[in-house]
Order: sequence, then structure tokens, then C-alpha cells
Amino acid sequence: MNTGRGVLGGSGTQTSALAFGGGIFPPVAASAATESWNGTSWTSTNNMNSARTSLNGAGASNTSASAFGGYTPSYSALTESWNGTSWTVAATLGTARGQSTQSGIGTGSNALCATGWVPPGSTLTEEYNKSTTVITPAAWSSGGNLNTGRSHGAGAGAENSALYFGGSTGGAAHVTSTEEYNGSSWTAGGGLNSARRYMAGFGTQTSAVAAGGFNPTPAFGVDTVEVYNGSAWTTATSMPNAKFIAIGFGVSTAGVIYGGQGPGPTTYDTTIEYNGSTWTSTGNFPVSIANGGAAGTEAAGLGFGGTSPGLTGVTAKYNGSTWTASNPLNIARDFHRGGGIQTSAYAVSGANPSFPSAPTTTETYDGTSWITTASPAISRPNGQAAATNTANNTTGLIFSGPSNSVATEEYVGETTALNIKTFTTS
Repeated sequence: MNTGRGVLGGSGTQTSALAFGGGIFPPVAASAATESWNGTSWTSTNNMNSARTSLNGAGASNTSASAFGGYTPSYSALTESWNGTSWTVAATLGTARGQSTQSGIGTGSNALCATGWVPPGSTLTEEYNKSTTVITPAAWSSGGNLNTGRSHGAGAGAENSALYFGGSTGGAAHVTSTEEYNGSSWTAGGGLNSARRYMAGFGTQTSAVAAGGFNPTPAFGVDTVEVYNGSAWTTATSMPNAKFIAIGFGVSTAGVIYGGQGPGPTTYDTTIEYNGSTWTSTGNFPVSIANGGAAGTEAAGLGFGGTSPGLTGVTAKYNGSTWTASNPLNIARDFHRGGGIQTSAYAVSGANPSFPSAPTTTETYDGTSWITTASPAISRPNGQAAATNTANNTTGLIFSGPSNSVATEEYVGETTALNIKTFTTS
């Protein structure tokens, strides 16, 4: 080869290959060099846009390839596409990583990235596709700030009509604050009658339910339920058991709460439904769970992740009476947030000490499995945020967070559009 290096990327066949990137030692220096192989000799050609080591590549020949991931010296999610002459920046990986599978699986327009170093290591697999469809990647962007900074409250509603209520400003300082979001700014609503955090919340901006929760007096959970009518909270029928960090979804007249904890360290697998006036027990979740996420409706719900008592990515579908297991989250976590519907949901934030990226990793669910997607800018671990729980995985909202954050971020999912030209033959 013309440039000696290690941990580089490669693609192609024995008679038509491409080598790119890598590290030159010593000293340690990332390379952007690209060389083309014709079956006999190597020819230096145009460099990559980003010098990287420990990257991966895929491609069928020296005229069509893709390069992804690597180390720059931070872990990279960058993808570049090779057309036989030059490199072009393409769609990024969902999870930045290096030292992923070095098999060169795929072609220049279709590739597979499996495992890799995140750190400490990843089991994630991502697929890359390039076609006549133009894909606009999912993204998070800043929204309007909350008026009252706090954490561990509950959310309801949709991205352009969200509700945030309760929470804590630290220690025993619990609040009753309620705020409404119109898609750009937050305004104050009627306060809860009972200050608490770790509630199960569900419903819409004008008809929401706040159930259970935690307040140091009494400790380890309450059975209190309040209903919001768009301006004020009213005390409603209590839950059958006192609990906190339970998970809720649905609307105020057809809502579901599953799992939870308390009094004491006990976690539950029980599920209860609310019809607007009374609570009824129904089918149990597959495992005892707390601190999980949820999406959907009473007739078609979804539960995912949590503490059981260890971290889990367990995912199950609810049909109005029973739960059925589905494929788990890629990153097991608890205290995360989510929303959407049963066949189009999202999970974001949370905590997993083994995966430092968990507080910013977003996953979307298509009714069968989870994939990673764009990450929000702010790390929000340990239940320090709330999110909307209706709509679908193409829009979302997350708000509040560590240090009594007032930050709000809005999510727009991946979109596609046709990019087809007319070809003629002769």
C-alpha cells in the first residue's frame, strides 16, 4: 500500500477493493487516506472528509462503498459514501461507535453495522439503506422553557398540547405546579391539590389524571388520584393501593396503570384500569416492574423497560385485558420517558450505569422491534424529566431534568420522500 496504517476500513472484492482511514503509528494519528485496488496494485485517490481510526466499511467494489463509525479521537457516528471518485457525508449512525464488525457486509448502498465499542461495548445492530427515497433523519430541537424548574414530575398530552404537573425542586421540596404547552411556550395552569413526585400521569392537556406518587409525608407512596379539566384539579377515587413510580397510559376515561412500588421496596406486576370514576384490576404485566415507560391506549397499549428489580428492556403489548411479550429495548433502562401508540412509540432518556449514552439515547418501536435514532442534546437520567404520552413516534416532547432544568426539547421522527428521475433507454 502507499500509506502504512492500522485499524483501517475496507470494502470490495479480491480484484476491486477500497481501503480508507485508519491510524498511523507512531505517533498516533488518524488518517483520511483512501486507496483503490484493481487486483494488481494500489492507487491513492481522494481522501475522506473525516480522518478516523477503527472504522468500518461496506461495498461491492472500488467504485461504490460506505464508511461508518470510528474514532476521531471521540467515537464517531459519521457515515461517508464513495462513488468511485470522492466521498460524500451521508446519514449518521444512531449510536456513535468504533471497532464494530469488520466484515464489510453489504454494498455501497446497503450495509450492516453490528456490535462495536461505545464504550464499554455494544450489542446494537444498525442497517443502512440508500435508495431513490430521500430520508430526512430524526432530530431533537430546543422548545420553549418551563416557567418553574423542577424534576420528577409527570406529563400528559401531545407535542403541541402538553401538560406537566407536580415534581420536586430537591429533597422534600415537592410542588403542585402545573404548566401547559402550546407547541412553543408554557403557561401556568391550576395547581395540584397534593404536592408530590413520581406520579403516574396520562390523558390530554384538558383531561388528565395524576395517580399515586411520593411525598415524604406519608413516605413510600400514596393512593391519591386527581383529575384535571383544563383549568383545575379535582380529587377523584383513590387507587386500590398506595404506590409510586408506577406507569400510566391512555385517556382520562379509559386509562391504565401498571407496576409501581411501595409501600417499602416491593414492586408490582399488577395492572389497573380507570374508567373516569372507578378502578378495576386486570391482567398482570409479565414481570414485577417500576420506573418504566408506556405508550398507547387502553385497548392497544405498550409497556417497556424499568426496574424488575434489576434493569430490564422488557417490552409487552396490552390489548385491554392481557399483556403479550414483544422484542425488548436495545438498552435496558429505568426512569426513562416515552410515548406514542402501540405500533409507533418512542423511548428516551433514563439510566443504565453500563451504558453512559442511555440518558440521551432515543429508541423507536414499529410494533415489532426497537431501533436507535437521534439523541436529545440534554442528558436526563433518573426520572428527572417528563414527556408526552400520546400521538406517535414521529413527534414527541421531553421537558425538565437535572438541577431543576426548565429545558424542553421537541422530537421530529425520520421522514421519507421520493427522489426519482425519469430514465430512457435506447
